[in-house]
Amino acid sequence: MTTMMTTKKSWKLISCCVVVALLAVAIGCAPKSETTAPAEQAFQVKKLPANAENAGFLHVYSKLEPSAEVEGLLTYKNPDAMKNLHRYVAIIFDPVEIYVQSDDDPSELPKEGAEAAVSYFKYAIKSAISDAFPIVDKPGPLVLRLRTALVGVDVGDQPGEAPDEEGAKALPRKINIGAVRAEFELVDSVTGDVIAAAVDTKEFKSASIGATHFERMARFNEARTAFDEWAEGLRDFLDAAHELKGKDAERADKAYEPYTSF
Repeated sequence: MTTMMTTKKSWKLISCCVVVALLAVAIGCAPKSETTAPAEQAFQVKKLPANAENAGFLHVYSKLEPSAEVEGLLTYKNPDAMKNLHRYVAIIFDPVEIYVQSDDDPSELPKEGAEAAVSYFKYAIKSAISDAFPIVDKPGPLVLRLRTALVGVDVGDQPGEAPDEEGAKALPRKINIGAVRAEFELVDSVTGDVIAAAVDTKEFKSASIGATHFERMARFNEARTAFDEWAEGLRDFLDAAHELKGKDAERADKAYEPYTSF
């Protein structure tokens, strides 16, 4: 009897040791990226290919056409009725992509200046579109991913200007955005299908960023105006693309029931 109990205890001890050993091996073999993955960046910096026709950011450059509703915009709308902006109810942001000029070194783009620019750009877009398309943080059915890019950023050879705001500081290099094209692509967050795209071709000749918190400084008003107008152009495009026409408009009119109090 004593021998049998000892044997059972021995098997239990061996079994525990095997389980512990297997767990140790499993933990040791687990991909390190699952526990040490860095936080998602708010933006990515890339370099424009030399002599290229475009940045390669959009998937539909060949399908872009001048907008009949919004001046200065080249646009694309998916012709498939089941992939129409009418169907979507919310938007999730992808990190903004910044493309510096082909003769610039991406590493010389001041990080704090890029962060300030992207922060204000996203703020301007959210202010312009959030009442029509609420901003969410997870993909899902009827949710669009908004891909955005600032293409043609020029890393100046002059230092930024001394700030006049507490907590702000001059950038080591001025960031010129006067010839930048703002590119937008709206993609189904589940399937990845391109639903719509737009490129804003307006230029702001002297727009530049020379300090952090540039949006608070009068000397950088044109830079702030550029971001505001790019965001407003996106909203105007969404409104025009979202407008019901033809048979869709007729069906909506027939389904409309005015509010009445009882």
